[in-house]
Amino acid sequence: MRRQGVPSGRLFHTRSISQPRTKAFDGVAVCCQIGDFMTQFAQSIGTVTLAGARCIRDHALERATALGLSVALVIIDRTGVIKLAETMDNAPAGASEAALMKARGAARYLAPTHLTAEFIKTLPAQLAQHALSLPDLCAFQGGVPIKVGEQCVGGLGISGGTGAQDVEIALQAAAAIT
Repeated sequence: MRRQGVPSGRLFHTRSISQPRTKAFDGVAVCCQIGDFMTQFAQSIGTVTLAGARCIRDHALERATALGLSVALVIIDRTGVIKLAETMDNAPAGASEAALMKARGAARYLAPTHLTAEFIKTLPAQLAQHALSLPDLCAFQGGVPIKVGEQCVGGLGISGGTGAQDVEIALQAAAAIT
């Protein structure tokens, strides 16, 4: 049974992180032995597709409009590549950059950024400062991992409302493809 508003087709796909390289020497393609060696250490991961990102975007913009908000959203795949970014007219200044930070933080650490913020509050000040210096760690509300089943396939960042509104929009939109 297909959920209403969910397009047919694949909403995520498997992408290989490492692929062997080839080089041409005197017109002969020779597969690099290093590339062959490295493929045994590579893994395939599921990642959100553009169709999946569009589905999430549509749900997010619908909810933001219902709340009377102008927001920015960014959807990244599991490897950190921006799949889709959109900023509504009249979204607050800096909302696009904040949405990107939220999406990256959620995808990299596999946790909603509002939970990261709550966790950081429990740490001693010096440790919290150290934790916030980790790459892509974001303690702003509104970033969620995009999951299909238990597998994270990307990240979604929403910015433009209050923290609670950003979280509400992000959670509902990310659930559109689960």
